[in-house]
Amino acid sequence: QVRVWDLTSGDLAAEFAGHENGVASLAFASAEQLITGGADGLVKVWSLSGDSSVTELSGHDGPVSCVAARPGARLAASGGEDGTVRLWDLASGGAVWSASGHEQPVQSVAFSADGGSVVSGGWDGVLKVWDIRKGSPTSSIPVGETVGTVVVDPHGGIALSGGGDNRVTLWSDDGTPVRRFEGPGTWVYAVATNDTYMATGSADGGIRVWDLTEGRLLRTIDAHSAAVASLDMSDDGTRLISGGGDGRVRVWDALSGDMLY
Repeated sequence: QVRVWDLTSGDLAAEFAGHENGVASLAFASAEQLITGGADGLVKVWSLSGDSSVTELSGHDGPVSCVAARPGARLAASGGEDGTVRLWDLASGGAVWSASGHEQPVQSVAFSADGGSVVSGGWDGVLKVWDIRKGSPTSSIPVGETVGTVVVDPHGGIALSGGGDNRVTLWSDDGTPVRRFEGPGTWVYAVATNDTYMATGSADGGIRVWDLTEGRLLRTIDAHSAAVASLDMSDDGTRLISGGGDGRVRVWDALSGDMLY
C-alpha cells in the first residue's frame, strides 16, 4: 500500500494499492506526482491530481530498492538488487539509460545539487557518481562498509553517506572524507538535510539532529521502538518526518524534539 498524508492536519489524504509486494522507496517528483519502487521490480509513477493514474516503468531484474526524483526536469533515478542504476524520463515513461557498476544491490540513489549527476551507494561499500547525460561513471569512492543511504551535500561536496559503519561521512569532490558524524554505534539507515541541519535515523530507533556546518550533535529524539527506516526534513529545517520498523509515521519539531503527530 502507498499512503499520502496531509502534513498540516496529520490526516490520510490518499491511499493506493501500489505494488504486488512491498514498497521499498518513494519520492515526490512534484506536488502532483509520486514515484515508488517496489519488491515486484517495478517503478511506478502516480498522479495525485485527482485521476489517480499510474505509469509502470519496468527494467530491473529483481526488487527496486530506491528511487529519487529530479524536480523540474521530469527525470527519476532508481537502484535495484540487480546492482543497476537506471535513469527514467517521466514525460515519455521510457528509460534513458541503465548502468551496471555495483557488485551487489544498490541501496540508495540521489541527484547532485546541480542535477548533472546521479550518486549511488550499495552493499558493496562503494559510492558511484554517474554522468546524467551518458550514464557513465565519473567517480568511484570505496567507503569500506555497506552504504545504506546517500543524500546530496547542500554545500557543494559529492554526498553524505551512512550505513554499516554506524556513522555519516561527508565526501568531497575528489572522494576524500571531509567530516565524519559519529553515530550511536548502530547502523545508520536514513539521512536528511537542509542548508543548516542534518538528521540521521538509526537502528536503535533514534533520530539525531546535527549542525551540518560544525558537525555538532544538537539533540537526540527517542523516535521509534524499532529502526528508523526513512527520514525527511522540511526545507526550513523545522520539521522532520520519520518512518519506522514499528509501522509508525511521525512528524517532529526538529528544534525542540517534540512529536507533533
